[in-house]
Amino acid sequence: MKKIFIIVVVTTLLLLSGCSRTKANIENYGECFSINGKAYTYCSDLENFTVTEKLIGKKDDGMKIYMIEEYPDYEYVVGYYAWDGEIYKRIDE
Repeated sequence: MKKIFIIVVVTTLLLLSGCSRTKANIENYGECFSINGKAYTYCSDLENFTVTEKLIGKKDDGMKIYMIEEYPDYEYVVGYYAWDGEIYKRIDE
């Protein structure tokens, strides 16, 4: 009984620590948004990419922003509301 209690407590702590990870600061600017101060805009010219499970953050309107495996520097990111994703490109100034 004691072992089961310890397993439940440790599992709960691990799950909670995963939920409290710090996400990026995402701000909306009309049709654009920014991730940690870097602006992004809609892009349709990216093909053949792999979306990771790494959640970068969530916009105020509920869109979840994920990392693209081929662009770990976040040059391109993908945003999902539910099923359909949209590609966004960082605007370098």
